[in-house]
Amino acid sequence: METSSRAMTGAYNPDLRNPLPNATYTVDGRFHYTTDGWARTVRLEVDRLDIVGEAFRSRSSYIQSKVNKYGSELAADIDQRYEGGHIVGHQFGG
Repeated sequence: METSSRAMTGAYNPDLRNPLPNATYTVDGRFHYTTDGWARTVRLEVDRLDIVGEAFRSRSSYIQSKVNKYGSELAADIDQRYEGGHIVGHQFGG
């Protein structure tokens, strides 16, 4: 599936917020994400990893806090610390 990110459209993409299982998404023409049977990202290929300007970066404090809360709860169950991160860094338009 070919689609665009918030950095390109100005709005969150519903396809990327709720990905399909067993799919490959090409985002902004250069990021290729593949999901498994549970819609988890299991592979990423990037055509070029260039640093992008602020206009092509997108960050959501709300989404980051939700992911951190969820990850921290899972990690606490196994007595570990959650270390969240990005597959592709913010500075690269990830």
